[in-house]
Amino acid sequence: MKIICHEYKSNEIFRFIRQSSEMTQKEFAKTYNKASNTIRFYEAGLRNYDTSFLLEVCNSLDININIKSKNSKFSIICNTFNSKDIIKIIRKYSNMTQKEFGNLINKSYKSIQNYEYGVREYDFQLLLSICKKLNLEVIVHN
Repeated sequence: MKIICHEYKSNEIFRFIRQSSEMTQKEFAKTYNKASNTIRFYEAGLRNYDTSFLLEVCNSLDININIKSKNSKFSIICNTFNSKDIIKIIRKYSNMTQKEFGNLINKSYKSIQNYEYGVREYDFQLLLSICKKLNLEVIVHN
């Protein structure tokens, strides 16, 4: 499986990952201690899932999430970091202050600070939109 994420919505990416596990929604929910409806809502695009949850799932299924620049000057294997570190690494790569980064993605300076300190979690859809704005590719593969 190889997913070039800018070609899909976050709910479709989640469904591809779940299907690659060969588990039903119910089995998947039980494995990751979620309600069956939660998994169904993620896949239908009715609810966004946290980046940290996606990392947990991908790590357990030996699926990698890579973010890289199209010119190959920047590359990060997300599975080796916490979600709070990923957003900070991307911000620092882009040479922006927390305030500038927040303005880019329509979030407050305080929200960026909370994401980077792990006080608040951000969803995978936000990570995808950040990468799109910065012209970074997100690739999910096993």
